[in-house]
Amino acid sequence: MSVGEYIYKNLGQIIEYCNQVPDELNNLLDIKKSKELFNLNYAFFIETKNINENDNKKSPARYIRDSYKINDKEVRITNDWYPRNIPYFNKYLSDRGLSPVIERDVNDNTERNKKSPSKIVTLRENSRYKGNAIGNAQNLLIRNILSNLGDESFNENDWIETKKYFGDKCAYCDNSTEELVMEHAIPINKEKLGEHRIGNLVPACNKCNKNKGDKDYREFLGENINAIRKIDEYMESKNYTPLEDDNYIKALLKIAYEEVSIIADRYIKILNFEQQQIKTEEKND
Repeated sequence: MSVGEYIYKNLGQIIEYCNQVPDELNNLLDIKKSKELFNLNYAFFIETKNINENDNKKSPARYIRDSYKINDKEVRITNDWYPRNIPYFNKYLSDRGLSPVIERDVNDNTERNKKSPSKIVTLRENSRYKGNAIGNAQNLLIRNILSNLGDESFNENDWIETKKYFGDKCAYCDNSTEELVMEHAIPINKEKLGEHRIGNLVPACNKCNKNKGDKDYREFLGENINAIRKIDEYMESKNYTPLEDDNYIKALLKIAYEEVSIIADRYIKILNFEQQQIKTEEKND
């Protein structure tokens, strides 16, 4: 289920809630309140009469075509939904006693992966135990690209200020007794598209750093909305905008990832061919 599908599946009970609590609609029509409640950049709802092509915040491109009748007002819901909004959305439902539909496959493919058959590993002709896997080089290239995008610079003092922002505590568990390490809130890989920017760096204790692994900070923190909000606010203070929804960059990185394997195979074949030629000539001599 995509993020948008998940939101729209729960929309009916939100509309019903607004019909029962009329003042709630005013919150969802307000941009600032929608930012606070859902971490949205646009109002959750907009009255259709207020749609304005000349106003980015009210542009029809930011709202779905379907309209809904709530308290005698005709409204549309924003289409500006991303994985980062899900924890906020779930808390909104929970705070109002609403039960969300199962969040399967939203941010997480765990269930699908559990049901998937075991992957069949095809060994290369010269497969060698504990050899240097091509995946290591592919992942290193992606990390290198994502770590050097843009022209941002930061130093040790910036990192010290970041730790102070989080009270010199772990950004995930609020622990201050362990040594803090530099942690990427959004992992640097071709799926998550995290970057090595100051806005994506948070202090973490060794335990959280290890347990988080390749998870996005929102996946790792789950229902800990206060910790999520603190990291969101920190990112915003550093003008850090995650690339996670940039399909263009994702596509380019996929090509780069695959090209590493192609280039490696090409030169392996060239060198193996030349070595075989030398061996043949030596044998003939």
